[in-house]
This record gives sequence, C-alpha cells and structure tokens, in this order.
Amino acid sequence: MEGHAVPPAWGQDTLSQFLDKAHHDAFCTFARYHDFFVVLASIGDVFDALIRNLGDPRSHFLECLFVPRSHAAYLAGVRLGLSGQQPEAYMCLRGCLENALYGFFLNRREDLQEAFLRRHQNDRWLGLVKKHLRPSAMLDLLRAENLETGRIAKTLYERTINLGAHPNPYGMLAGLEFQREEKREIVLTQYLNPDPVVLGLCLKSAAQVGVTALDIIALVLPEPFQSAGLRRTVDELRRGL
Repeated sequence: MEGHAVPPAWGQDTLSQFLDKAHHDAFCTFARYHDFFVVLASIGDVFDALIRNLGDPRSHFLECLFVPRSHAAYLAGVRLGLSGQQPEAYMCLRGCLENALYGFFLNRREDLQEAFLRRHQNDRWLGLVKKHLRPSAMLDLLRAENLETGRIAKTLYERTINLGAHPNPYGMLAGLEFQREEKREIVLTQYLNPDPVVLGLCLKSAAQVGVTALDIIALVLPEPFQSAGLRRTVDELRRGL
C-alpha cells in the first residue's frame, strides 16, 4: 500500500466501516480540542524522549521494560479517547498507570522480581505474585514514599475503574441513548460517544494519567529525567490539569 491509499475492499464490512468512522471522529476531536491535543502530544513526546535516554538498562533492566509498555498503553488510551471510545480508553489508561506502578513496586521490592518473572512456572511463584503484587499494595507503597503522587495515582486508578476499566454502571450508562417509537422504547449503545462532557473528561483523564505515570517512573529512573531536562517539562504540563 502506497502512502495513505485505501486498500481494495476497505469499507465493505462492518469492521472496516467502524474503523473508518472512529478515525474520522478522531479527526473531529483533533480539530475541536486542538489545544488539549497539544498537551496530550507533549506528554507522548516526554515518553519518547525518556525512552531514548534510558541509556544502558542493565542496572534496572526489569524496571526499564515497563516504561515502553506504559507509553504504549497511554497511546492506545489517547487513540481510543479521541475516537469517542471512552470506556475502552479507560481500560488502556489503567494499563498505563499499572505498568508504571509495577516498575516502581518491583524496584522497591527486589525480593519479588524473581517471582514476577517466574510466575508461570509453578504454583509457588504464582502464589507469591497473587499475594504481593496487588495494585492496592503498590499504591500504598507509593503513597508511603511520595504522599502527593500516591494520592493522585490512587484517585486516577479508581477513576479508570469506575468509568470503564471494569464493567460497572458509569461506564455502561455513559453511552446509552433512549428513543421512543410508537409503542416501544429503543435503547441504543453508542460505541463512539461524541458527548462533550464525557469526551472532555476522558481527554483530561488521559493527560492526568500520562503525567502521573511519568511522575511514578521518575521515582525509579531519575537520571534520564534530569539528563534530558524532562523534569521541568513534566512539571509544566501538570499545571492546569
């Protein structure tokens, strides 16, 4: 496929039709919320710069592996959010936070790194992982070390769950539309929800999650933040969020 040419048969099935509509809606959000899109893009740029400046990861190999995974989840959450798939976006945003939290937790609990890496080998390792590698334990440890970052991370983590990362009323009801037709009522579920309040909250949450994930990663890998001058950039991005 050359350039952005549309491949043959694209748009002739419900899946590619949906993808086309989602892409079009992302364009609309880009134009409507361009100032906020710039913030989201800038957060992505910090992740890019951080990954390029990780240097030799051998001293913190496992922790470094979580950084691109957190970035990838952030990008997925933003992409879904721009299209109006808010509940699905929160699933990815939760993943962005969790990858940062795992990197932090396993850095502070080196005794659990082997269990994490061997979790699929036998029930003993899996039992250790299930017992100790829990989001609540990670958030507690983060809050004990940095009260403000821990408080924000807990608030955002719970928000992602409430709004779609887990099946629950808020995520399910946000895209419902009720119509009356003669003697019956029709309930529609919007896969691509253009509601400005719901959309705006999702985009703001994506920015807050991205910045908070970077704050968590900075506790583990402060050197690349300092050497690349990223600390100041993250602090500037945080203002107004």
